[in-house]
Amino acid sequence: MIPAPARARPALRPAWVVALLLVTLGAELTCSIRELSQTFDESTHLLAGYQYWRHRDFGANPEHPPLLKLAAAAPLLSAHLERPPILAGPTKDVHQVHGVQFLYENTRPAEELLFAARMGASFVTYLLAVLVFLAASEMFGLAAGLLALTLLVFEPNVLAHGALVTTDVAVTTFLFASVYAWYRYATRPTAWRLLACGVAVGLALVSKHSAILLIGILPLLAAVDVARGGLGRGGLPRRALHAALGLGAVFGIALAVLWAVYTFRYTARPGGFELSPRLVERAWLLQSQLEAGAISTLARWRVLPEAYLWGIADVFNSSEGRPTFLLGRVYPTGQWFYFPAVFAMKTTLPMLALLLAAPLVFVQWCRRERAADGHGSWRAIWFLALPALVLFAAGMASGLNLGFRHILPAVPYLLLLAAAAASLVARRSRVLGWAVAAVVVAHAVSSIRAYPGYLAYSNEAVGGPSRTHRVLTDSNVDWGQGLVQTRRYLEHHGIRDCWFASSTPHVEPRNVGIPCRPLQSGIRNLYPPPHPAVVQGTVLVSASEINGQWWGPGELNPYGFLAERRPVALIANSILVFTGRFAIPVAAAANRAGRAREFLRAHRIDEAIREARAAVLLAPEWAEAQATLCQALVGADRAAEAALSCAAALEIADRVHPEYQYLRVPAVRAVAAMRGRAEPRVAR
Repeated sequence: MIPAPARARPALRPAWVVALLLVTLGAELTCSIRELSQTFDESTHLLAGYQYWRHRDFGANPEHPPLLKLAAAAPLLSAHLERPPILAGPTKDVHQVHGVQFLYENTRPAEELLFAARMGASFVTYLLAVLVFLAASEMFGLAAGLLALTLLVFEPNVLAHGALVTTDVAVTTFLFASVYAWYRYATRPTAWRLLACGVAVGLALVSKHSAILLIGILPLLAAVDVARGGLGRGGLPRRALHAALGLGAVFGIALAVLWAVYTFRYTARPGGFELSPRLVERAWLLQSQLEAGAISTLARWRVLPEAYLWGIADVFNSSEGRPTFLLGRVYPTGQWFYFPAVFAMKTTLPMLALLLAAPLVFVQWCRRERAADGHGSWRAIWFLALPALVLFAAGMASGLNLGFRHILPAVPYLLLLAAAAASLVARRSRVLGWAVAAVVVAHAVSSIRAYPGYLAYSNEAVGGPSRTHRVLTDSNVDWGQGLVQTRRYLEHHGIRDCWFASSTPHVEPRNVGIPCRPLQSGIRNLYPPPHPAVVQGTVLVSASEINGQWWGPGELNPYGFLAERRPVALIANSILVFTGRFAIPVAAAANRAGRAREFLRAHRIDEAIREARAAVLLAPEWAEAQATLCQALVGADRAAEAALSCAAALEIADRVHPEYQYLRVPAVRAVAAMRGRAEPRVAR
């Protein structure tokens, strides 16, 4: 008989491997985020979470549900911070501005607050890792579980977002938890498993609005299960009824969880404060009357909390399409092939190889082994493949081409499929086992080489992280994370006199100790002091400025010419450094035109005309400058002069990228509407 300690030792080894992998994951996340500055809207999310805890003000950042923000803000509750009051004003704008103030003008250093919040946010990544291991082990065996966990721990896109105060990994985790819980219920229906599934779905819904896709995913899985003879005994009608009742219970529990997170209060804001614009107004701004009517009906019957419905309306508005940069080209709207291309570039080559081999491996396994070991089954395979396909298809159809993070929820399912295929191959022979080990090591090495800037990861076929900015943009490479490293670069080289075109809205580079004078950014919702049309010396430009996603293609982009120049340095794989003398008249004109529109909104007409004329003098062949001057002159009732500027704006727009001008430049679009001209049709 084998002694008890000898029997226990093999059982402990997998536990030690899992523990080591989780420690590795923690080290990767903890060390990398110390090197990153605030990404796009982390400060807004952090302020919102703090307001939820202190005021139950779910009108702060209602465009995203509260779960992750609550988790991130929890470590700050004992930090003795200045407590911001409930904020009035335009809901999105006021919290974006005050979010920056909350982070950078508080009683504790911003980097300390951000690190603590990110540590609070990272709990969902550890939960995802545990769920991936448990699901893979249950579906395909312990070896597959360890492989799946290893692939996840070194998955660069999970590491890129795993500790950020954003919602992407949270929804990834709880979407996967929901499907896994339904798989366990379908395998052996019990009340506890049904309850677990309902709670998981509820947590997914309060993580991000895209979790609404579960309303389609779970019934689809149930339908396939019923068609293949699953969910209990009896005939098809009885099994279908069982599935329908189970789904009804799951979504009922989920709805209760959602209301509980919003503290069972319909009204978004306390103390008589209202959302601005109000929910009904926000809904009827949507192009689709069907979507607007549905949201208004749900609000009238109070089926969902007001803040949650406001966020859904915001999602529908965002899904109407944004400009896209891909492989060196700017598109005025989202493209269906964007996410397949992004996935191919930002997934490690070893992982892609495993996924390409998986179908062949599963077919052979089905023919030769067909669940001979009792671990795998076709149920597990399609419980993974169907959600991945639905999530991928939803991303492709959304038109919201802002980064890999929008298809991140598909990654856990693909990791499990890859791990299952790899474990089946490894069991065939020792040589194949070593080959699989080599593939997994190559996956880890490819990921580690991107440290600490996992956001800018791309695989070796693209050229690696230092080349990502040439083919992708936004959260794929340049999400504002490079400001800390930029400060260190400038300090190391003793540079104090410099210019900086940064793509991080609302965050002033000086907030993180960067002394550079600001240049106009393509995300034109903030306008720095006027700057000259020609700058010289050290010039830093965010990659998103150079590729023109927000400026437009060709001559619409004042920084586009820099793409052909060799930078002096590349900071955080996202900020390029140049030295010399550079003409950027369109950037200077954009600054002046933006200031003119601010004066117009304040009914300071004379100042608006003065700034608009300055913009035209700087860039007379830029349609937006002429269109802004037209609007200012119309505001002054100077119709004859306005007509000349209107005509000039439309003439330029007709010959210079009209597909972008009429769709993406509000001033040009407004002038076209004033002149009664139809907007050109833009092919998607």
